[in-house]
Amino acid sequence: MIDAATQDQLIDRLINKELVQAFYAAPKFQLEYFEEITGANLYEALSRKLFEVKATRDIIFLNSDIANDIYMEKAGDLQRVGDGEHIPFYPQYFTDTRSSMKSLIRKISSMTQKDLRENGKQAEGS
Repeated sequence: MIDAATQDQLIDRLINKELVQAFYAAPKFQLEYFEEITGANLYEALSRKLFEVKATRDIIFLNSDIANDIYMEKAGDLQRVGDGEHIPFYPQYFTDTRSSMKSLIRKISSMTQKDLRENGKQAEGS
């Protein structure tokens, strides 16, 4: 049950609920959700790197830098250590991660701009 006084409030709360569910979902679901909503198909290599980064972040904040089965599953073939091992952090890891995330953001931005241009042309032709 969603409490809302107006239709606009209801819509805002439904959108917020959907976004919160997406933000807290597993990275694979987040990517599928993003691709479904935007129509953008992100490069698999960038997606896999995003999964590893999010898995590493979870281990830092939730498991004292020690890999577990959840990290292993989320990081997939990019896992950097085995189950129960301490995850090392080297400057090169952060450099590579920053580069990968910038590439991902550029890809998303480019695809979104392309979609907006194409939809704008379709709207003009209507």
